[in-house]
Amino acid sequence: MKILKSKVDNLQHRFNDFKASLSTPPIQESSQALSAWFATPLGKYIIQAERQMLEQELNNLFGYHLMQLSVVPEENLTTSSRINHCFALNPCLNRAKHLNQYSGIQACNVKAAAEFTALPLPDEVVDVTILHHVLDFTDQPQQVLKEAARVTISRGYILIFGFNPNSLTGLVQPFANLFRLGAIWRRNRLRTSRIKDWLEFLDCSSVGKCYAHRNLPVNNESYIQHAKLPKKWGGIGRIPGGSIYCILARKDKVGLTPIKRSWVSADLIGVVPLPEPVRTSSNAAARIKKAQKGWK
Repeated sequence: MKILKSKVDNLQHRFNDFKASLSTPPIQESSQALSAWFATPLGKYIIQAERQMLEQELNNLFGYHLMQLSVVPEENLTTSSRINHCFALNPCLNRAKHLNQYSGIQACNVKAAAEFTALPLPDEVVDVTILHHVLDFTDQPQQVLKEAARVTISRGYILIFGFNPNSLTGLVQPFANLFRLGAIWRRNRLRTSRIKDWLEFLDCSSVGKCYAHRNLPVNNESYIQHAKLPKKWGGIGRIPGGSIYCILARKDKVGLTPIKRSWVSADLIGVVPLPEPVRTSSNAAARIKKAQKGWK
């Protein structure tokens, strides 16, 4: 019995290890591998498509502060914005500084190291928030979205980028994750409908959505350049099926104005107010007393 129990425990441990290998790791562990993948031909093609999507959206968004949260700290996605103050937060600030100092790559405009699940900002201070594949590669996507909604002002906007599970890339993702082909495949399968449900719970509404990259997820530069047939119908548009999506959400939470309680200003029935005492000066009081003595 002891031998059988040890074998069962061993199989259970192996199953748990295999299950953990398929789950989404923390961003700190996969950030470097994700940056390396986005530097490949397919990654660059997706970044280029996302920049075009951002250019269409950011031209119509205004405000004072724009915050970028991205899994790729060396990418600056705010160049097409008209907002003057653009900044980024990232938990891997040391690696971002290393890129700036040694490789000559500008690590976006990362200002501080911060966990995406606990942003060091007060409530409602950011006009526009960009979530660049952060929900895909975090082990707490709901908490990250909650923090983004918390720091965004009322009537502010949140731009969410993600990989679409209902696409050719989404069909390949479970098999690629099973064979451990890279950190890019170890991500959350978040449908746009699911993200919309989370946004409604946070008093946000989806006001726009578009898709891009309907090609096969072949990481080959020659294939990407010569895939002309899919490019005719695989551009940026609202037709579902693209490998990446962009959701534009607006925070509809409005500020509450306290209303004065009705009973404070209401007239009390049957109650007569007390007469206020008449204030007189000392000279007037003396004259009144003298007059009263004269009457006697």
